[in-house]
Amino acid sequence: MHGLLALSDTLYAEAVQMPQPPDSLAFTDNHCDRITLTWSYSGGAFSRYRIYRGGSLYASVPSSVTTFADTNVVGGETYPYRLAAMSDTCGESGLSEEIFAALTNSPPPSSPTVVISLVDQDARLTWNHVTASDTGCPLTVTGYLVFYAPTAEGPFYYHGFTTDTTYTHVRVVHYNVGMYYQVLSTTEPLTLLQRLPAEATIEETMRLLREGIRSR
Repeated sequence: MHGLLALSDTLYAEAVQMPQPPDSLAFTDNHCDRITLTWSYSGGAFSRYRIYRGGSLYASVPSSVTTFADTNVVGGETYPYRLAAMSDTCGESGLSEEIFAALTNSPPPSSPTVVISLVDQDARLTWNHVTASDTGCPLTVTGYLVFYAPTAEGPFYYHGFTTDTTYTHVRVVHYNVGMYYQVLSTTEPLTLLQRLPAEATIEETMRLLREGIRSR
Protein backbone atom coordinates (compact mmCIF):
# COMPACT_ATOMS: atom_id res chain seq x y z
CA MET A 1 0.00 0.00 0.00
CA HIS A 2 1.31 3.33 -0.96
CA GLY A 3 0.85 6.45 1.17
CA LEU A 4 -0.52 9.69 -0.17
CA LEU A 5 1.65 12.79 -0.39
CA ALA A 6 0.09 16.23 -0.51
CA LEU A 7 2.11 19.21 -1.57
CA SER A 8 1.20 22.69 -0.40
CA ASP A 9 1.11 25.69 -2.70
CA THR A 10 4.44 27.31 -3.26
CA LEU A 11 4.76 30.54 -1.31
CA TYR A 12 7.19 33.32 -2.06
CA ALA A 13 8.36 35.69 0.62
CA GLU A 14 10.40 38.79 -0.17
CA ALA A 15 12.42 40.44 2.55
CA VAL A 16 11.33 44.03 3.10
CA GLN A 17 13.99 46.41 4.31
CA MET A 18 13.08 48.49 7.32
CA PRO A 19 13.45 52.23 6.75
CA GLN A 20 16.48 53.84 8.30
CA PRO A 21 16.43 56.92 10.54
CA PRO A 22 17.09 60.18 8.71
CA ASP A 23 20.67 61.39 8.86
CA SER A 24 22.43 64.77 9.10
CA LEU A 25 19.49 66.59 10.69
CA ALA A 26 20.31 70.31 10.84
CA PHE A 27 18.53 73.66 10.94
CA THR A 28 18.77 77.25 9.79
CA ASP A 29 16.68 80.26 10.79
CA ASN A 30 15.79 83.55 9.17
CA HIS A 31 16.25 85.62 12.36
CA CYS A 32 12.58 86.40 12.15
CA ASP A 33 9.77 83.86 12.26
CA ARG A 34 10.95 80.55 10.80
CA ILE A 35 13.16 77.55 11.60
CA THR A 36 13.95 75.35 8.60
CA LEU A 37 14.99 71.72 9.13
CA THR A 38 17.06 69.81 6.59
CA TRP A 39 18.21 66.18 6.55
CA SER A 40 19.56 63.40 4.33
CA TYR A 41 17.51 60.71 2.60
CA SER A 42 16.80 57.59 4.67
CA GLY A 43 17.58 54.16 3.29
CA GLY A 44 14.82 51.60 2.75
CA ALA A 45 11.29 51.82 1.40
CA PHE A 46 8.95 54.22 3.19
CA SER A 47 6.21 56.72 2.43
CA ARG A 48 6.86 59.74 4.65
CA TYR A 49 8.97 61.37 7.32
CA ARG A 50 7.58 62.03 10.74
CA ILE A 51 8.80 65.15 12.51
CA TYR A 52 8.80 65.20 16.30
CA ARG A 53 9.08 68.38 18.32
CA GLY A 54 9.45 68.21 22.07
CA GLY A 55 8.89 64.45 22.02
CA SER A 56 5.48 64.63 20.29
CA LEU A 57 4.54 64.02 16.67
CA TYR A 58 4.45 67.48 15.13
CA ALA A 59 4.22 67.09 11.34
CA SER A 60 4.73 64.72 8.42
CA VAL A 61 6.14 65.26 4.93
CA PRO A 62 6.38 62.93 1.90
CA SER A 63 9.47 60.74 1.54
CA SER A 64 10.60 62.82 -1.44
CA VAL A 65 10.97 65.90 0.77
CA THR A 66 14.04 66.53 2.93
CA THR A 67 13.20 69.94 4.36
CA PHE A 68 10.56 71.39 6.66
CA ALA A 69 9.82 75.00 7.64
CA ASP A 70 8.42 75.52 11.14
CA THR A 71 6.72 78.90 11.44
CA ASN A 72 5.15 78.27 14.83
CA VAL A 73 8.20 79.59 16.67
CA VAL A 74 9.10 82.65 18.73
CA GLY A 75 12.39 84.24 19.68
CA GLY A 76 13.89 83.24 23.01
CA GLU A 77 12.57 79.67 22.86
CA THR A 78 14.55 76.51 22.05
CA TYR A 79 12.85 73.68 20.19
CA PRO A 80 14.04 70.04 20.18
CA TYR A 81 13.50 68.09 16.95
CA ARG A 82 13.87 64.45 15.92
CA LEU A 83 12.81 62.67 12.74
CA ALA A 84 11.75 59.15 11.77
CA ALA A 85 10.97 57.46 8.47
CA MET A 86 7.52 55.83 8.30
CA SER A 87 6.63 52.78 6.19
CA ASP A 88 3.00 51.68 5.83
CA THR A 89 4.26 48.08 5.67
CA CYS A 90 7.01 47.93 8.27
CA GLY A 91 6.15 50.80 10.57
CA GLU A 92 8.41 53.52 11.87
CA SER A 93 12.18 53.57 11.86
CA GLY A 94 14.22 54.56 14.85
CA LEU A 95 14.51 58.24 15.65
CA SER A 96 17.26 60.44 14.33
CA GLU A 97 19.71 62.25 16.55
CA GLU A 98 18.03 65.12 18.41
CA ILE A 99 18.89 68.72 17.61
CA PHE A 100 17.96 71.87 19.49
CA ALA A 101 16.96 74.80 17.32
CA ALA A 102 16.25 78.42 18.20
CA LEU A 103 15.73 81.72 16.46
CA THR A 104 18.83 83.83 16.71
CA ASN A 105 18.47 87.39 17.92
CA SER A 106 15.98 89.25 15.80
CA PRO A 107 17.08 92.60 14.35
CA PRO A 108 15.79 95.64 16.25
CA PRO A 109 12.70 97.49 15.05
CA SER A 110 13.21 100.30 12.60
CA SER A 111 13.06 103.89 13.82
CA PRO A 112 9.98 105.95 12.99
CA THR A 113 10.09 109.07 10.85
CA VAL A 114 9.07 111.91 13.16
CA VAL A 115 7.24 115.12 12.29
CA ILE A 116 7.54 117.97 14.80
CA SER A 117 5.08 120.84 15.09
CA LEU A 118 4.76 123.66 17.64
CA VAL A 119 1.45 124.14 19.40
CA ASP A 120 1.67 127.27 21.58
CA GLN A 121 4.73 126.50 23.72
CA ASP A 122 4.53 122.72 23.27
CA ALA A 123 6.47 120.55 20.84
CA ARG A 124 4.16 117.94 19.35
CA LEU A 125 5.81 114.86 17.81
CA THR A 126 3.93 112.49 15.50
CA TRP A 127 4.94 109.40 13.50
CA ASN A 128 3.55 106.21 11.96
CA HIS A 129 3.45 102.89 13.78
CA VAL A 130 6.51 100.69 13.26
CA THR A 131 5.55 97.15 12.28
CA ALA A 132 8.84 95.67 11.07
CA SER A 133 12.58 95.64 11.60
CA ASP A 134 15.08 97.31 9.30
CA THR A 135 15.40 93.96 7.50
CA GLY A 136 11.64 93.61 7.02
CA CYS A 137 10.83 91.08 9.76
CA PRO A 138 7.33 91.68 11.14
CA LEU A 139 7.30 92.48 14.85
CA THR A 140 5.15 94.05 17.54
CA VAL A 141 6.45 97.31 18.94
CA THR A 142 5.46 97.87 22.57
CA GLY A 143 6.42 101.52 22.87
CA TYR A 144 8.36 104.50 21.61
CA LEU A 145 11.15 106.19 23.59
CA VAL A 146 11.48 109.95 23.22
CA PHE A 147 14.84 111.70 23.63
CA TYR A 148 15.65 115.40 23.36
CA ALA A 149 18.74 117.61 23.09
CA PRO A 150 19.31 121.37 22.83
CA THR A 151 21.76 120.79 19.94
CA ALA A 152 21.77 118.46 16.95
CA GLU A 153 25.02 116.90 18.15
CA GLY A 154 23.51 115.86 21.48
CA PRO A 155 23.83 114.23 23.86
CA PHE A 156 20.17 113.21 23.75
CA TYR A 157 18.37 112.64 27.04
CA TYR A 158 15.42 110.39 27.80
CA HIS A 159 12.18 112.31 28.34
CA GLY A 160 9.53 109.55 28.37
CA PHE A 161 7.75 106.86 26.37
CA THR A 162 4.38 106.32 24.77
CA THR A 163 2.52 103.43 23.19
CA ASP A 164 0.80 105.86 20.82
CA THR A 165 2.14 107.64 17.74
CA THR A 166 2.09 111.12 19.29
CA TYR A 167 4.06 112.72 22.10
CA THR A 168 3.94 116.24 23.55
CA HIS A 169 6.89 117.95 25.19
CA VAL A 170 5.02 120.50 27.29
CA ARG A 171 6.21 124.13 27.46
CA VAL A 172 9.51 123.32 25.85
CA VAL A 173 9.55 126.63 23.96
CA HIS A 174 9.37 128.44 27.29
CA TYR A 175 12.76 126.93 28.24
CA ASN A 176 14.49 126.63 24.88
CA VAL A 177 13.47 128.02 21.52
CA GLY A 178 15.21 125.22 19.63
CA MET A 179 15.06 121.54 20.59
CA TYR A 180 16.05 118.35 18.77
CA TYR A 181 14.40 114.96 19.16
CA GLN A 182 15.00 111.29 18.49
CA VAL A 183 12.30 108.63 18.81
CA LEU A 184 13.30 104.97 19.13
CA SER A 185 10.85 102.07 18.82
CA THR A 186 11.23 99.09 21.14
CA THR A 187 9.80 95.62 21.73
CA GLU A 188 10.72 95.54 25.43
CA PRO A 189 7.90 94.95 27.97
CA LEU A 190 6.07 97.99 29.28
CA THR A 191 6.94 97.07 32.86
CA LEU A 192 10.58 97.66 31.98
CA LEU A 193 9.93 100.90 30.13
CA GLN A 194 8.14 102.27 33.16
CA ARG A 195 11.34 101.89 35.18
CA LEU A 196 13.57 103.91 32.88
CA PRO A 197 15.00 107.01 34.59
CA ALA A 198 14.45 110.45 33.10
CA GLU A 199 17.46 112.32 31.73
CA ALA A 200 19.43 109.15 30.95
CA THR A 201 21.34 109.37 27.69
CA ILE A 202 20.46 107.15 24.75
CA GLU A 203 23.51 104.98 25.50
CA GLU A 204 22.58 104.65 29.17
CA THR A 205 18.98 103.85 28.28
CA MET A 206 19.99 101.13 25.83
CA ARG A 207 22.28 99.60 28.46
CA LEU A 208 19.49 99.60 31.03
CA LEU A 209 17.15 97.92 28.56
CA ARG A 210 19.75 95.21 27.86
CA GLU A 211 20.50 94.58 31.53
CA GLY A 212 17.17 95.44 33.12
CA ILE A 213 15.38 92.24 32.12
CA ARG A 214 18.14 90.11 33.63
CA SER A 215 18.05 92.03 36.89
CA ARG A 216 14.27 92.14 37.38
